[in-house]
Amino acid sequence: MKKGIIISRRDFILLSSLSIGALFVPIPGCKNVDKSHKAGYLSEEEIKILNAVLDVLFPDDGFGPSHKDFNATQYIINVLNDPFYDGELKVFIVEGIEHMNSFANSLFDRDLSDLPYDQKQKVIEKALEKGDKYERWLSIIITLVLEALLSDPLYGGNTNEIGWKWLNHYIGVPRPDEETSYQRLYPWKKFDTAK
Repeated sequence: MKKGIIISRRDFILLSSLSIGALFVPIPGCKNVDKSHKAGYLSEEEIKILNAVLDVLFPDDGFGPSHKDFNATQYIINVLNDPFYDGELKVFIVEGIEHMNSFANSLFDRDLSDLPYDQKQKVIEKALEKGDKYERWLSIIITLVLEALLSDPLYGGNTNEIGWKWLNHYIGVPRPDEETSYQRLYPWKKFDTAK
């Protein structure tokens, strides 16, 4: 028998979306290091680790679409390759993947992607107990997954509008297309907040 609070995935999404503001709270003690090589790409191993985290956060359990159903991994990769996205945040995301894997190794002496589901879940629970960077990183990942679930499929997530259909969402019009995507409408605007 599983212990803990029982919450529907729909309620989880609604509650999670309220915490988006937490993404913009700076973390004291973050140091500046050379991060140029970490922004904008993921290795195959990092993709496996990210998928291991997403398997726990949005599993294929029959209670809603899994992260694979709405292409969350590819959406996150697209975000990391987006020149408009905050460079420091990209680095934080990639480093967070590495930290989660190191943490899994410290607990179970194996990579996160090689663990069975219950141990992956334990890694995430223990990481949340540690707070700080792990909590912030998971919050960012959940936000990106929610974007993948609910954004227009033009941006790489929400495959076949599965998120909208699952929530019985009626699509607003006009929808963006290649000519009206935010990257085309605001080519001069840099959304990178790192100064």
